[in-house]
Amino acid sequence: VVNRTSGLLDFTPPADGKYFIKVHSLTFKGGPEHFYRLALQHVAAGAPIPRHATTRSVSSFSWNPAGDFGVPRTAEVEPNNTHAQAQKITLPCDISGSFFPAADVDTFEFSAKKGEVWWIEVASERLGLPTDPFVLVQRVEKDGDKEKLTDVAELNDIPPPMKPSSNGYSYDGPPYDAGSADVLGKLEIKEDGLYRLQLRDLFGGTRNDAANIYRLVIRPAAPDFALAAWAIHFELRNGDRNAQSKPIALRPGGTMAFDVVVIRRDDFAGDIELGMEDLPTGVTAAALKIPAGQSQGKLLITASEKAPRSAGVAKIVGRAQINGATITRPVQLASMTWPVREATVEIPKPRLLADVPISVTDAEGAPITIATREQKVWEVKLGEKLTIPLALTWRGEFSGTTLKLKADGAGFTAAKTPEVPLKAATAEFVLDLATLKPALGEHTIALYSGYVSKYRHNPAAVLLAEAAQKKADTEAAAVAAEAKKLAAEVTAAPAEKRAAVETVAKAATEKLKSAEAAKAEAGKRMKAATDAAAPKDIADIVVSEPIRIRVLPAEKK
Repeated sequence: VVNRTSGLLDFTPPADGKYFIKVHSLTFKGGPEHFYRLALQHVAAGAPIPRHATTRSVSSFSWNPAGDFGVPRTAEVEPNNTHAQAQKITLPCDISGSFFPAADVDTFEFSAKKGEVWWIEVASERLGLPTDPFVLVQRVEKDGDKEKLTDVAELNDIPPPMKPSSNGYSYDGPPYDAGSADVLGKLEIKEDGLYRLQLRDLFGGTRNDAANIYRLVIRPAAPDFALAAWAIHFELRNGDRNAQSKPIALRPGGTMAFDVVVIRRDDFAGDIELGMEDLPTGVTAAALKIPAGQSQGKLLITASEKAPRSAGVAKIVGRAQINGATITRPVQLASMTWPVREATVEIPKPRLLADVPISVTDAEGAPITIATREQKVWEVKLGEKLTIPLALTWRGEFSGTTLKLKADGAGFTAAKTPEVPLKAATAEFVLDLATLKPALGEHTIALYSGYVSKYRHNPAAVLLAEAAQKKADTEAAAVAAEAKKLAAEVTAAPAEKRAAVETVAKAATEKLKSAEAAKAEAGKRMKAATDAAAPKDIADIVVSEPIRIRVLPAEKK
């Protein structure tokens, strides 16, 4: 029995005896990140096969953000593959079923009245299964023994709120696909009558696995939203991809920016305010909210120059007004399952993190800090120009001649931005609101740019290795001197004492060998630390501290 996809074997021994299990990577790769867990379990015939907890795909963040849907739960009943076998249901409903056996089509029949609006949702791929659900709803008109079926709705796939990378590593989009092969769509009833819904897995003709389950939920509108976030990235010099899977690991004076995306459920279209809770000392977060009807926003996380070393777990949340109530939903953070050494050969595998880890180092500051010279809300009237003075702090060596800044924030992405000479301590950011025409009210925006700098990895290790090498050299020199002295004493010793002196000299010689070996090992560690700390070009992203702007109405003439 072989399984190259799901990691699950359903094996019934044909006879008593000894059997072997072979586990390996499909391409026979290995390394510390190639971990696995193997379990053998006895399962009764026909019983569901228990699965271990596993990392969740990014697409799963949009499934059931508030828990249960509060509608009656029932189970699919076979046979229901044909129209004549349709399982009769009443709406609303929450049905558990499976795409089994191969080419299974589950058919359900219900009555509905003109003007009703129902939301149909199927979860299967978001449960971690290799399925692609498809829903067809038809109106049934009977004429004696004959039936006329009229297609009413076809539902397939939840579109991603942000176009993902075309192949998992190219920078024509993020490497995270927040869409899903599952179903979430609206059914509007135009006429009273009888309706049938058929549910199938589009690729189920080749899959014969009872573990490919689904949940089919048909409910009235319940506006809601689900959120996910990941570190921003874009095309860097020479195709560098180091921003693809960054944790929230901050350096004093640094700011990280995260894309936040939303799946809007059941026609919810309002603003979503983003924020963070349980942040470490010296760390702040500012959100570029997700505007009404939009699917993307930004979150800026900043460590002050005096932020102490820390590590902890924070929360990212989104808040919105729905039917007069404030609804709060968690933002789930996406990253990679494990490192990929060469993304052009092996496509990275994204996942959702269980929580939001955040840390601040005290080993080094951010290479660049960009901030406004005054920490305040900058006010400007619609139609006027606003000049914002910037302060830049440079802490490293950089390649190139200028820093080409761009603006990010709803209504401000088209702003003309400065091109700052390297090492310039100041710059000006001029906003022409007559051209931009942003909405009235408060806005949070940021400036960002790619850059190339010289980076030294762990220079402190060189100092430690240097101290260890000096100590080893000193100890080896002392042992060598002692060995030389004892060798001379052996030569000068009278015959009756020579054996005793030779024993001591021999021990000193062995000690010298150990000291020389320690000296050589210290030299190797020194060279490794020096090589690792040698300045290397790295491409990265600098993001300014948040810039807050209040747009006031234009003066009446």
